[in-house]
Amino acid sequence: MYENMVKQGIESSRIFKEDKAVNTEQNLKFSYRIINENNLNKNLAIVTDSFHQLRARIITKKLGIKSDIGSINSVNHKVGIIAYPTFFVREWIAIPFEIIKK
Repeated sequence: MYENMVKQGIESSRIFKEDKAVNTEQNLKFSYRIINENNLNKNLAIVTDSFHQLRARIITKKLGIKSDIGSINSVNHKVGIIAYPTFFVREWIAIPFEIIKK
């Protein structure tokens, strides 16, 4: 993503990279820490596939992230349309689990 943004003309000094997370919860937690440490705007956009947006929003609430949060659908052209039913089923199982998980 970093390389794509630079190729599109975004100055590298304006890009903050979070590269330690291994899951969505960690990514949101670590990214929000970067935002706070650098005094950045707290209006957030979660960029993820459409099937994952709701769970990502649930996680932000569980983490206590109090910001204006939007979701943007990222299209992954490497994932064939045939795989989408699998992703949706995964989320149907993961969303209730995320809600009840402490």
